[in-house]
Amino acid sequence: MIIFSHRANGYGFLENSRNAIQHALASDVDGIEIDLRLTKDNHYVVCHDAYLDRVSRGTGLLRKKTAAQLQKERLLDGQGLLFFNEFLQLLQTSNKQCIIELKDNGQEQEVITQLKKHHLLKQCFLASWNPHALEKIRHLSTQAQTLLYYVPVPRFLRFITLSRKKMFDGDEVTIGLNTFSAMRPQDFTVLLSSYVPQLSCNGIGIPHVAIQPHVIKACKTRGLHLITYAVNNTSTYTRLRALGLYGVISDRPRSLYAARSGDSM
Repeated sequence: MIIFSHRANGYGFLENSRNAIQHALASDVDGIEIDLRLTKDNHYVVCHDAYLDRVSRGTGLLRKKTAAQLQKERLLDGQGLLFFNEFLQLLQTSNKQCIIELKDNGQEQEVITQLKKHHLLKQCFLASWNPHALEKIRHLSTQAQTLLYYVPVPRFLRFITLSRKKMFDGDEVTIGLNTFSAMRPQDFTVLLSSYVPQLSCNGIGIPHVAIQPHVIKACKTRGLHLITYAVNNTSTYTRLRALGLYGVISDRPRSLYAARSGDSM
């Protein structure tokens, strides 16, 4: 089971920073996960939050700043923000797998172009909560690997991010970003059989608390990679590993790697 370092965390450096990514790529874990945000002038930068405030010395909405403005900003560790092409240059030095989550959509063509330019298309999963972004990626490149994220939430918060159909007990299917779906066993079966094929997804990403036998069985039957997050203790990792998932995303990848190495001795 592949261990992905969540936002390149786990090595004592600021998440999604150059130092964090360099150390994660040089480590023994199998892969990393990073996030991309769009600037005002449609350049992708490596950052999880929509706002700069938590991880940098600056403030404000990242989407309202140009690339030139962001090049002047400094993260809390004193480094500059990492732009997508700079990240890919780092990734080229490694054979590790990478999950690239598109937090903002609209420049999928540029992502595909850059991945092809750096010969990294088959090394990366392009992940999104927005199925329409993944559908667009699939149209742009049949070789791109895509990962659909969702979070099962209580039934009263059911807002389905599917298109063109009415599903799930007749609920109106709406289009939106970062909306969630309540996944009972029958719901998950409908999702995989009726909608995921439209996207030609390679995998599904869900929180580890939602991992159930029917989820694992349904994904394996359809040849989908099942990746779960955020797995930060070794007991949970050991249990999930025994179930045969494709991968886990963790803020403590070194602990999980140590547990796996100990099991193999």
